[in-house]
Amino acid sequence: MNTIATTLTRTSGLPLAAVYTHLIGCDATRMFLPVGALPGVAAVRLHTGSWAQTGDARTITLTDGSIAREALTDVAAPHTFTYTVNAYTSVLRLLVSHGASTFTCSPTAHGGTLIVWTYAYTPRSLLVKPLVWLVRAFLWQRYMMAAFDRMMADLS
Repeated sequence: MNTIATTLTRTSGLPLAAVYTHLIGCDATRMFLPVGALPGVAAVRLHTGSWAQTGDARTITLTDGSIAREALTDVAAPHTFTYTVNAYTSVLRLLVSHGASTFTCSPTAHGGTLIVWTYAYTPRSLLVKPLVWLVRAFLWQRYMMAAFDRMMADLS
């Protein structure tokens, strides 16, 4: 089944390694706050590792009381990391099988860093795909932009 993705791009004047370290280690409870009907991250509980290597896993509790499980599936420091999100307990469990989030950092010509963040949902079926698209278009994109803005402000 095709994914429904959102991609955002930002540039930082800081060097690649510093930006990557900040992004992979960001405090999700400070970055992912509620936006509209979407809950924020209330707590993060690590299961393995330190959230820096492929295979590290954690559970996030959202401000509405729902939870989801995240696992780092690809880490190539200091350039990229991908984590998947599944085991949703919210209504999202009816719409999507999982999400995948990828941050890619590339050096700029002036010593800064180009950051590309893509988040893709995999709808559970063709029947719910239009609903997932609507959530992405009207809620998720704003949620990502707000979180990305907070991540960038913390880099300053």
